[in-house]
Amino acid sequence: MTSKPSVLLVQVPGRSFVKSMEDRKEEKDAQAFREDIQYFLAKDEFNLYDFHERVLHGLKSKSSIKVMIWGEDAEIKVLEEQNKICSAMYDHEKVQDTEWNKDLKKEVAEAASVQVSDIEDLLEKYRQLKDFH
Repeated sequence: MTSKPSVLLVQVPGRSFVKSMEDRKEEKDAQAFREDIQYFLAKDEFNLYDFHERVLHGLKSKSSIKVMIWGEDAEIKVLEEQNKICSAMYDHEKVQDTEWNKDLKKEVAEAASVQVSDIEDLLEKYRQLKDFH
């Protein structure tokens, strides 16, 4: 009679495959946050062009497989809308301190096919990041 090798499965309480995936996600998010901080600190000035670069960076760091696993679909939709709005702006509007009056917001909103309130939300997020810088 042949004996089968015994396999010892050790299960650590509170740990699972899913938990380790969550840990990896948290580590990756923390690393992305550190990279963003380094990006901000390396800049002398922060403008809408830089904001757009961060949006594009965020979109690149997301993948469809991550969305399927983590359900970050809402975050991607926000980034995609921010990208659409920033892409509807002229370069000089992103680089210079532009006076964002009602007409300019309306023009960009029409070009991006969004509401003026979406433009105002994006500009508020940009101001928050600029103040952080």
